[in-house]
Amino acid sequence: MGEKMPSRDEAWALLKEFNQSESVMDLTPKSVKKKWKDKAFAAGVDRSIIEKGAAMLGADISELVEDTIMGMREVADPIGLKGNP
Repeated sequence: MGEKMPSRDEAWALLKEFNQSESVMDLTPKSVKKKWKDKAFAAGVDRSIIEKGAAMLGADISELVEDTIMGMREVADPIGLKGNP
């Protein structure tokens, strides 16, 4: 069975856990890595799938998180994650 990508609403909910601005623009890899260890954070996410994907890309989790945040920043406005001004 294939894994599904998180929806925009799921991404927004995860983002809201990090900061009140609800913006990916001030999200940091360090804050994600800190929360990553907390099993209550993004409890529905199968971390092993993400870790396997990172390994397949030849990247570690920190690198993958940073690349993901940077990619989300590039499209933050159209996907509704730019936050409140």
